[in-house]
Amino acid sequence: MDDSGDPWVAADSGYTHDLDARSLAAHYWDTAGRDGWKAVGTRAQAPDRLRSGFGMCFQKEVAGRPALLRVGADGPKEYVVTVESALDGSTIAC
Repeated sequence: MDDSGDPWVAADSGYTHDLDARSLAAHYWDTAGRDGWKAVGTRAQAPDRLRSGFGMCFQKEVAGRPALLRVGADGPKEYVVTVESALDGSTIAC
């Protein structure tokens, strides 16, 4: 992912949407939860996390490795969804 030497991979996608942060946070909270992702933080914190520089964060194992799903604002009505994982299976945290 960078020149740190850490075996890390990330894939992201950006898009625009007219939903307010509360509605979009609820959508991702529910959708990610149905797919087995465990949220970091509480549902009440989700809209503020979505708008923060860190975004909402969810964790689960993908193909036997720990992974993160992040959803964050990248500007007014602009959002980024990222899935990250350490290629060596190292524990990662939001």
